[in-house]
Amino acid sequence: MSGITISLLTYAITIVISFFVAILIKIIVVLLEKFSKEEPEDSFKSTTSNITKTESTTTTVVDKQDDSELAIAIALAKLKSNS
Repeated sequence: MSGITISLLTYAITIVISFFVAILIKIIVVLLEKFSKEEPEDSFKSTTSNITKTESTTTTVVDKQDDSELAIAIALAKLKSNS
């Protein structure tokens, strides 16, 4: 076989394998979307902090918290302790 024939055959095999892998990934994504649990409609509530007041204490439940919110809380706590 000549060099050009081998290189074209290599390119063809590479393209076929690439399409095969892409099809496998697409099938996996479709199966995951089909069989995964659905997210609640109010998904933004899970990223905010919920504050519940009880009789004598305040309980804060945080699912996910942004780092900037944490930095602000630390800065405010330091300001309160210094005053």
